[in-house]
Amino acid sequence: MKIKKTPSKKLAPVPQPLYDVIKSLEHDPENQIPETAAKLTNWPYPRGDLFHWVQVLNRFDSILQRIVEEYDLQHIQSREFESGTKSLLLAIADVSRTLFEYCTNRNIYNSYEHMNALINTTDIDVLVSILRFMLRPAQRTNNPRAVRSAFVIPQEKITELARRWGIHADFVDIYKDDFVVTEDMTRMQLRFYRTYSANIGNSSNSSNSSTSASGGDNNVDDHTEGMHAVVAQLSSEKGKSDVELFQELVKQHDIPEEYHFELANHIRIANHITKPESRRKLLLIRVLAIAIMGRVPRLRKSD
Repeated sequence: MKIKKTPSKKLAPVPQPLYDVIKSLEHDPENQIPETAAKLTNWPYPRGDLFHWVQVLNRFDSILQRIVEEYDLQHIQSREFESGTKSLLLAIADVSRTLFEYCTNRNIYNSYEHMNALINTTDIDVLVSILRFMLRPAQRTNNPRAVRSAFVIPQEKITELARRWGIHADFVDIYKDDFVVTEDMTRMQLRFYRTYSANIGNSSNSSNSSTSASGGDNNVDDHTEGMHAVVAQLSSEKGKSDVELFQELVKQHDIPEEYHFELANHIRIANHITKPESRRKLLLIRVLAIAIMGRVPRLRKSD
């Protein structure tokens, strides 16, 4: 949502270089936003005021809303971002985080609903950037002097991102290039409960099933009501994106939507854990989620 609040008093002028950046972000074409945003990587200016950035943030809000709608990010991402869209999202998240770090009146920020929707992305870089941003408002929730804001996070999703991977190794070992990834670590497992009987395709009479994404004569797609377990060996699915794997598993096993985020997260880990650079980003996602949980009282109590 756009910011509608106005300052209660006249704002002090900003330094000319910063003023130029603000005007560029307000009016330049969208494809120039990442280049302009890079000028804010370092902040050599005095502490700012978020009211100076209202027009920029409202423009960002419109862009975020459009992207969320275009990619249907109220649900798990179903197609990968175009390169320009990804660069734009990373720039917006980075600028927003910088403003939270160096500006006052942060309570007026009002685009949390779009940031929350972007947690449904399957793009690791975008997810890292969104979580980096979300940690900033989360850090203010324990400050009794902080003015109340509209910040609300999707608790179940943050909790899922913070969950252990089921690997008997510490963060330092997993972070190393020479960490040994076993076949078990590339196996995606999900248990879910279906509360209706769909009777689609080759359904069996059993209310419990264990199926595999790799197919085979002994595998039966069971669409009956009850508890189900999906096991997918992703090391045998090389070359497939997270989006492709997600869509295949959902279609094949008729997985209810309430389990889609958990499924997408399990796929992300199992599909990227073999690559050192991606594995470090996965660790960062978990660390950021844990940090957010530690800052938000409701999440601490429910964990």
